[in-house]
Amino acid sequence: MAFSCPYGCGFQSTHSTKNDDDDNDTRCTEFWHNVFNPSVTDQPFGRAKCPNCGNYIQQCHYCNKSIIDEFCTKQGRSSKSRMQRHYKYVHEPTINKRPKLNEPETPDCMEVDFSTNNEQYDDEGYDDNNEEDCYYSSDDEEEENEIQLSEHEKLIQQTANALLEAQETNQLKEVINMEGLENDISHLNERTDGEEEEDDSTVSGDSNGQCNYDNGSIYNLDRFEIFNEGYETKYIKGDKSKPPRINQNQAYFYSEHTHGKNGGWRRNVGLSNVGDRERIDKIANIDEAEAMFYMLKLLYTLPESKRNEYCTAQEKIDKVKQPQNLSTDTEFPTDKNVMNRKIFKGKNSIVANMPHPQVKLQHGHATVGLIETIRHSLGHGAKFNFAYNGATKERNEEGLNGTIAMEKLIKDVVSRHQDNKETDEINRTKIGYLLPWSDSFLRCFTKQKENSVWILTVTVCPPEDDMSSSLYTYVLAMGRSDLDHAPIIKHFMEEVLKAMNGFECYDGSNDKFQRVAFGMIAWNADRPERQSITGQRKEGLNGLVNGWATAPDQTKFPSCPKCYIRLMEATEDNPVSPCEDGGCCNFVFFDGASKDGNPSDDNKIHYNNKTSDAYPSTYVDLASYPNKEHFITKVPPCRAIGLKYLCPIKLTSDLATTLLKVAYTGVVLGQWTSDNFKEYLKTCNISGVLVDSLYEHAETDKEKPRYNPDSVEQDIWELFECFGFLFPNLPMHGLCHGMIPDVLGIVMRILNKKKKGENFNKYANTILSEISKLGLSYCKVKDLPKAAWVAENSLAFMRLMSYLFGSYLSQHPLGSSPKDKEVTMHIMCMLNAFQRLVSLLMSKKSVSKVTIDNSMRLFMASAHYLNKVYGVLSDKKHKVPKGERFLEKVETSVLVSIAKKLGVDNAKWNEHTKKSTIMNKIRKPRNGELLTFLTESEQKKCKDFVKDEIIKEIYLKMCRDGEECDRSGLDAAEEQSPTNYFYCWYKGNWLSFLATIADQVETLGPLPLIW
Repeated sequence: MAFSCPYGCGFQSTHSTKNDDDDNDTRCTEFWHNVFNPSVTDQPFGRAKCPNCGNYIQQCHYCNKSIIDEFCTKQGRSSKSRMQRHYKYVHEPTINKRPKLNEPETPDCMEVDFSTNNEQYDDEGYDDNNEEDCYYSSDDEEEENEIQLSEHEKLIQQTANALLEAQETNQLKEVINMEGLENDISHLNERTDGEEEEDDSTVSGDSNGQCNYDNGSIYNLDRFEIFNEGYETKYIKGDKSKPPRINQNQAYFYSEHTHGKNGGWRRNVGLSNVGDRERIDKIANIDEAEAMFYMLKLLYTLPESKRNEYCTAQEKIDKVKQPQNLSTDTEFPTDKNVMNRKIFKGKNSIVANMPHPQVKLQHGHATVGLIETIRHSLGHGAKFNFAYNGATKERNEEGLNGTIAMEKLIKDVVSRHQDNKETDEINRTKIGYLLPWSDSFLRCFTKQKENSVWILTVTVCPPEDDMSSSLYTYVLAMGRSDLDHAPIIKHFMEEVLKAMNGFECYDGSNDKFQRVAFGMIAWNADRPERQSITGQRKEGLNGLVNGWATAPDQTKFPSCPKCYIRLMEATEDNPVSPCEDGGCCNFVFFDGASKDGNPSDDNKIHYNNKTSDAYPSTYVDLASYPNKEHFITKVPPCRAIGLKYLCPIKLTSDLATTLLKVAYTGVVLGQWTSDNFKEYLKTCNISGVLVDSLYEHAETDKEKPRYNPDSVEQDIWELFECFGFLFPNLPMHGLCHGMIPDVLGIVMRILNKKKKGENFNKYANTILSEISKLGLSYCKVKDLPKAAWVAENSLAFMRLMSYLFGSYLSQHPLGSSPKDKEVTMHIMCMLNAFQRLVSLLMSKKSVSKVTIDNSMRLFMASAHYLNKVYGVLSDKKHKVPKGERFLEKVETSVLVSIAKKLGVDNAKWNEHTKKSTIMNKIRKPRNGELLTFLTESEQKKCKDFVKDEIIKEIYLKMCRDGEECDRSGLDAAEEQSPTNYFYCWYKGNWLSFLATIADQVETLGPLPLIW
């Protein structure tokens, strides 16, 4: 090898491996002797002084490479560190045995972008002679240098930061809890093969990470390549002729296998000691790994400032307590730089090399892979509660595994394997369920502008004893709430389908590879989130019922008095049939439209949703289109064109898609206006946002012209059946945040009206405070009035509701009038029916579908009759459609007689006077003035009526008193006009539970299973 002084003094010398002498020049002999200093045998380079200029240099032992021996303060790396880097990437791959380094330099703290699995700091394009390429701070000067990131890299880091923190925390929890480190460290000395722990010196390895362990390992490093899926292969300096860089996830779980339980953790501590994450043969001492674990566990919970204080305290303790000759292979941090370099931020730090799924930025969301997340969890030893074991044919029926939904899921997975001709694979596959959940949250309640965050998590078939454990729930995606989440939801639904096809994974709990498959049993979401995902309306009459398109008529849908009595007497063996008189729907959603769409004698009562003028009356003139075989010509009878009344329809993905295509065809080929299009889809319970976007799309195609009905298909509807029990009604939101507060509000409304609300709160709080002192886990009550209650507070109050209100009303009656007594009776009927319903729904035991259905309808009927007896129990007003009001239905002669009664008539009126002119005069007086024309009892009855209803009562009184009366007025008055206020049961949660909860419990099991 040849030496040329890098200082430019002109000195040159050639070294011979056979003779240290060069031209018998003693200066050269001394120089090369210092380069190959026999006292330093473990370094692949040496330090010597140039004989000519006297400056020190670092000279490589294998080539002509030489570096000025001074610290690169500008670039942040010492000459020693640079020479080590040169040897590692240039000579080490070609040398059979790698010389051990004495004290390898490790980089100071730096930010690590986990989104590329820590591989972004490879050596592609690195030039040892280029001072600008030196990234790391000098150990001697302990400087911290910031890495200049591009705007794109900053965006990725900012967006993914919260998700990365969740992933790191979750992985650390898995290490702490699943591997038992928190409670018992003794098993660190145990090995999976039962042998004694090997001395590290007996383990040899090459630069490619292929280690020759003789410890009974079953699998080699290549077997763990499943942890590399989705990652780009990285090469040193981008040179593909050199061995690829090691994926840290792969290395971690391989170490778990080769070194026994917690081998991955010990390997991470070991690589932080040597400052080289490409090595997998450096395993930390057991005691040192244990100490580092407890230190990291403490530091991880501290903010940055407190971590620095800890290091200072540790440094002082070391100076006072430890003897000077005590040393360890593991350096425990006593200052900020060492802590960041070894534990948190350096590329060879422990946290940076903990295994974690790859974080990607998709449509503004930070995401991780579902299958990759499951693989990591199983690798850490997660004990998933599988429903089916293909190898043993065992069927586990614990919890959700024993439901009809799980049975269907297993059959679907098996069917997929058979379709893919993978019969042999299914015979060794374990099948489990996935339970995704998504919602939006405020990061800061006091700063609500643009700070709402949307999160998607998945729970993977946890053991029954750990259903509430966070170890089996993983964050999959995170983004701002105002973003479009549909692409992310579609992405994960597609990944669920891939998971149903099965995949290989490493099971750390038994140190074996196995094949698993997972399917989605349900997607948990509150009402707004669920309606948004499935494309249903969030509000409005047609969007009240989840999975249905219906707007129940308040006068025909409730149970009649006879049916109410029959519901009280109903039993499991005596289900309640439809109304015998055919006068009511008996709180039953009928799904059986006539073939032609028009009502028949059997279902006439269910056709009670009157259409508006905007509902389309014509479709497409198909005769004008010769080639109509690709046209949507068949319209579903449940939403046939030109109907005057509509019946309820139970939505499916296929039916909803057909309805979209019908509406699209009506615009592109027909003469449908925007109102026709929107009104039609509104009656089908299709989201308003979706309707608007589809109408713009249809108008664009009409202008082209182009006809492509398949373009309106929704991806999520195509992937899964979204209108069944895949998106169920949840007990936490439907009951605890919906129906229980509603019932409490109804009773408190009545008590407040009687000036007894505050008195009841004092009475109830005396009892509630005593119960709270007991500390019952199943009854966590809070004081009244209701404020900041969580779900368990509402459920706890539900347990006591009948007792509290019943005991209070028995001591403090509402009043002495017959009506007050009747209201009290109906209050107790509603509370008892509700407590029975909730007890059945929240029971962990199996309850029959008939019993739940009867109980739900009995509760609805009891609330209905309390509402009828008492009066208004809802603040939600019903807007009476134009044309349905009393004054609009009667003849002009009736209007004139009413005007005379009210004293607002005009002598100039004649047969040519417009009807609207007379109506405006009649409606001019205030409601209070109109009530003076009624008796005192009639005034109490009508005080909450709308103006037209009060005027109707005045007209009926005129007829009873023998004043001028017209038959047309009586006919209009006898028709039941829509009430001004909705009934208290006319709410989305109530009606959705009524429509689906019995079938849902039968399919998905008791509600606590999806709490």
